[in-house]
Amino acid sequence: MSHKEITGLVARAVEYKESDLILTVLTADEGKLTVSARGARRHNSPHAAAAQVLCCSRMVLSEYHERYTLKEAEVLETFSALREDLPVMALACYLADLAQTLAPEGDIFHLIVAALYALCGRKRSPLLVKAAFEMRALCDAGFDPTRDSALPPFEGDLALAARYVREADAGKVFSFTLGEEPLTRFAALCERCALTQVERALPSLEYYKHLTSTGT
Repeated sequence: MSHKEITGLVARAVEYKESDLILTVLTADEGKLTVSARGARRHNSPHAAAAQVLCCSRMVLSEYHERYTLKEAEVLETFSALREDLPVMALACYLADLAQTLAPEGDIFHLIVAALYALCGRKRSPLLVKAAFEMRALCDAGFDPTRDSALPPFEGDLALAARYVREADAGKVFSFTLGEEPLTRFAALCERCALTQVERALPSLEYYKHLTSTGT
């Protein structure tokens, strides 16, 4: 049995057996890993905080026959501000869902962390963060929405925004502005392409759209 140290963000947590969780962890250096967090659902578990969805931690994993088990964890960031706003939290969960869906084809850890900080800081429109994340995540995974012939073309301000999102450092992807009307069009195009590439409905997206349409 060997050990591995990683920095990772929990994108998904599934209950397993009586008190365990199976985590989907997006890492800075190892891509996407599936990690067993034994006893993490117990109230006194030392892994309870680190096993929360959207929690970023430094982890020590044990590896046996290519299976990972969480041994130690130091929480680095919980993004607690997200949990104060239900629609924003729902959006963050959708971004994490999309990230773990696309992760095998690209390094998405730094992008999802930057997106969560942008949402926590409230310095960027959630719609802008959503659209830019979809665009960049797709590009990093090998799909360029601006070259999808099934979509209307990205022109004018939308083309400039798309170019910026494709080429910016991960930490600066969300540092641009668009007017309300072009942002609405940009967001619609990015979402349409994301769903086309994922090829399945994402309940997390439907929940986010439900909350924003009802003004919850």
